[in-house]
Amino acid sequence: MRCRPAKMLRQANDTATGTHVKKLCVASVVIAAIASSAPVRAADMPYAVARVPIAVGYDWEGFYVGGHIGAAWDHESFVQTDVSYSNLPGGFPSATSVNTGESGTLGAGSLTGGAQIGYNWLISGPLLFGLEADISAAGLSSTTLTSPPGDPLAVAQWNEKLDLYGSVRARLGWASGNWLFYGTGGFGWDLDKFTRTQLTAPFNSVTPPFLDINALQGGTVITSTHLRPGWVAGVGAEWAIARTWTVKLEYLHFGFESEPFSGGHFSLLGPGANNPVSSSVTATQNGLSIDTVRVGFNHNFN
Repeated sequence: MRCRPAKMLRQANDTATGTHVKKLCVASVVIAAIASSAPVRAADMPYAVARVPIAVGYDWEGFYVGGHIGAAWDHESFVQTDVSYSNLPGGFPSATSVNTGESGTLGAGSLTGGAQIGYNWLISGPLLFGLEADISAAGLSSTTLTSPPGDPLAVAQWNEKLDLYGSVRARLGWASGNWLFYGTGGFGWDLDKFTRTQLTAPFNSVTPPFLDINALQGGTVITSTHLRPGWVAGVGAEWAIARTWTVKLEYLHFGFESEPFSGGHFSLLGPGANNPVSSSVTATQNGLSIDTVRVGFNHNFN
């Protein structure tokens, strides 16, 4: 048996090598074609291909509810403008009015807490506009004493008690990622009780009608409870701690309108007299204000 010549062996090897090279070339062309056509096919797909952002910020827009707790301080001034009597015996005019010149201030501090509800809109880029309404409870109560000048034995006690207050406000803020910084202002209200009590009103034992005309008689208590309108303004910062939860720190200042205060009673004068006398007092509550610092949380339903 004869062996193949070396030339024939080399030709066979070259043929096999060429076949492999051709296969590799064809495979490369196919892979390149698939790669170049992939974006076109993705665009032609009937569904959108989701893009994964590099960083995800908090979505500040939408409806939210929450609660808050903090501290509140109030301050109020008052002035008593008139104490009047009618039907006085003993030669007095039918109506007598005395300006006693009494005035004072009231103020206290307490814990406060409540709830809020609101809605935010992103209006342009990072700018945010929102509306919020809140209600808070407090235990603000203060007392002071006054006497007419030159008549220290006639003592009146004044008390201010504030239980509820709240607001309806606009918020204008700047959102940056998980942070919101804002200013706020709008309508404020409070429910307060103002009381004047005549603690002492000594009788004049010498001159009819035997009473201290600078003071009401008989331990008179005059009370006024009302809902007072006003305004509110403040600033705050809010931080998103989870996908739908935020915490905030907020300062608010409330200012309320002046309110008149008046009342009266009937008193029997002495000693030994039996003459009903109508008496009344007129005063003005001035400049009630509330300052509050509070922390809160909100749950966003976006």
